[in-house]
Amino acid sequence: MNPNMFMIRPFHLVETGYSIFVILISLVIYFRTRHMYKLTEHKGIKYFSYTFLFFAIAYLFRFVSRILFRLIFDPTTIRSFPREYLRFGDLIFIYASVMSGLFLLYSVIWKKIKLKEKTVILFFNIFAIIAMLFDFFLRNPFIHISMITILFFATVIISFNKSKKSKKKHPFYVAYVLIFLIWILNLISIEISKFLHELRFGIYVVSCVIYILILLRVLKINKKKK
Repeated sequence: MNPNMFMIRPFHLVETGYSIFVILISLVIYFRTRHMYKLTEHKGIKYFSYTFLFFAIAYLFRFVSRILFRLIFDPTTIRSFPREYLRFGDLIFIYASVMSGLFLLYSVIWKKIKLKEKTVILFFNIFAIIAMLFDFFLRNPFIHISMITILFFATVIISFNKSKKSKKKHPFYVAYVLIFLIWILNLISIEISKFLHELRFGIYVVSCVIYILILLRVLKINKKKK
């Protein structure tokens, strides 16, 4: 056990709090949208809910691998672990993040996909595992980051076009835009964390506000569906 685990740097506390917040609020959004799906049996809502389930999974493994693990073990012990073992949490984070992007996109195009749901989910898993393996062997995050960015951006564009054609805004359009914004903020936070923790703290605060806005949007839609 790390003898300095009670001498935690302030920013480690911030990262811990942010990760726990994202996990909890993602689960709340997941269960609220699942409840909404049971009321409406709208498959788009079902797939939208899976997005936040995988958000929760992604941040859970990120929390374990990057934060909790470092609090429990001292640096010498950590260095003695195989590198692949230490990267396991990060790899699951990549898998779950890609799955969240796939389900978010699927929530707006599911009517156009003629394959059975089980087949689609199988393809999603294969795609996410391939992205994870690319990162593992090439050690280059650019591939999975590009995949997720494209998936989120495509969801926003398709949702916007559908709303424009029907002259009625998609109920989750605002949520799609906010999710994409969170992803962009996360990318920025990764880059600036290399030299400026204070700015990253500000990005975490903004991200938390956006998550709350998404939850409020979901609760508002849920109220209308009742």
